[in-house]
Amino acid sequence: MHLALVTTSPAQPSGIGDHGRALCTALASTGEVTVYLPDADVAHGYAPGIEVRPASSLTRKSADRILYLLGNERAHAFMLPLIRNIGGTVYLHDWVLFDLMTAAFPALERGGLAGHLAAWNCGGLRQRSIWAEARSGGSTPTSNRPDHGRLLMGWHEPEADGRWTTRRAGMSAPRGTTGVQIDLVLTAGTTARLKEHGSQIASITAEADGSVQLGAAHAFRDVTLEVDRTHPANGDARELGAFVQAWTWSTASGPVPVDLRAPAALPAHGATLSDRRFDLSFHRPVVRFADGFVVHSRELADRILEDRRSPTPTALVPHGVDAGLVQGDRSEARARLGWTRGETLLVSFGAIQDHKRPGPLLEAVADSRAAGADVHLVLAGEPATERFDLLARIEQLGLVEHVTITGFLDEPEFQDWLSAADVCVNLRGPSTGGTSGGVARAMAAGRATVISDLPEWAEFPDGAVVRVPLEEGEVAGLSAAFQSLDAGSAQRDALEAEARRWAGEVADWPHVANLVRTFLEAGPAHRTRRKSLLRTLVESEEQRRLERDQERVRERTEGREE
Repeated sequence: MHLALVTTSPAQPSGIGDHGRALCTALASTGEVTVYLPDADVAHGYAPGIEVRPASSLTRKSADRILYLLGNERAHAFMLPLIRNIGGTVYLHDWVLFDLMTAAFPALERGGLAGHLAAWNCGGLRQRSIWAEARSGGSTPTSNRPDHGRLLMGWHEPEADGRWTTRRAGMSAPRGTTGVQIDLVLTAGTTARLKEHGSQIASITAEADGSVQLGAAHAFRDVTLEVDRTHPANGDARELGAFVQAWTWSTASGPVPVDLRAPAALPAHGATLSDRRFDLSFHRPVVRFADGFVVHSRELADRILEDRRSPTPTALVPHGVDAGLVQGDRSEARARLGWTRGETLLVSFGAIQDHKRPGPLLEAVADSRAAGADVHLVLAGEPATERFDLLARIEQLGLVEHVTITGFLDEPEFQDWLSAADVCVNLRGPSTGGTSGGVARAMAAGRATVISDLPEWAEFPDGAVVRVPLEEGEVAGLSAAFQSLDAGSAQRDALEAEARRWAGEVADWPHVANLVRTFLEAGPAHRTRRKSLLRTLVESEEQRRLERDQERVRERTEGREE
């Protein structure tokens, strides 16, 4: 079987790209493989001994089977026309394909009638409605709705005596709120207003520079504080509206002060389309047109079958790993890193993003230290939070001496931190529906790993990971895990042994590649290699007509001979 593997160039920084090269090498050892890259990337090559061709040259006759390595990456947008027009099997890494589709259909970000049509085609009626609401700066994301009493958008970082807002700042009220009082600093002539759902509740205009109070007796839900002009501040590039010194809710049980040092739930300038990314899976241009799928989890397979509502060839394979990966001795890796501290080293890999749960993770580290666990957290990646003030929260929790942020890591540095780790931590919520390559790599290195309890991660063996729930009980679960895996832990030794067993017996690349090739060989070819039913019927009728004509000729010939 000749296989066409459609993927991205090694020049593209991508976890899926690394996954693809390892899979391609393993597949090539058992059969012919040609890699198809975006035309501009062909010159980069792919892997030693692998033939590379431009994606524009791929046709229905190029190979016996076509396999697309596809995930939620903007660089994968070039695959969509190929999947639609030629067909093939998709090795699907994510259910949420927001980034991919916004790259493929720019109208999703531009808006207008074309944007509505693109949102409909990518996600159907419900997702088009969510898209339209997000485009208009609508409500707070439903999948990440903050708790009552939280700061929403429009809040800059905390300062010593309060917190600056932009011209519009939002707050969600605690349940049972009967009123509010806000102490704020305004410049002379500036008007501040309280609004809910666009309706003004109260306002005040400052007669001179200084502190004023704005309040109202009202059963609030969500509140917006508006200031009619930007505060001129020398040397400050932020948009500044009012400086809030105190915010207090009135409830039946008494006043409830707001913690103005708490992180805001949304970026300073309010909701954006990207804030709704986990509600906008935009999967249809892939899921509805591919001929078959290779996935890492039963959860993702079930979502595909539910969406297609028809039998679909689907293979469930483990996330491949290099089972022969030897990370070396912990002490040697720590020496290379110049790490001399003796605490239990918790390491979380990858860009530090909001959906990777940095807030609960930091709170759990603080709780576990308070309970006596001698742990140190390394965030092995570059800060990329949008809603969460990472540095402020580290300072608030008293963790400045117990958290290290490495910044971006190249591959050798990544390997060293993986070797140095006592415990790896990998959290998600919301999730894109994909299976974490970081968890798989940690297990291949024989590291105990603490993960979020997600249905799409159910295939990781229970004996090799510690699962913690999302939301309620998350901080307590993480803290308990860190305490149980502290120095000298027998549980940690058992987790490491099971992780190595899984990597060697279940998820090594030769085994994964064999599963993929067996599935492709047993399944149908891409649809343009198959004859359509109509064409088959026409050809069958033509063949029968030819046979009847030949029979008549024989009968006439035999009649003349008699």
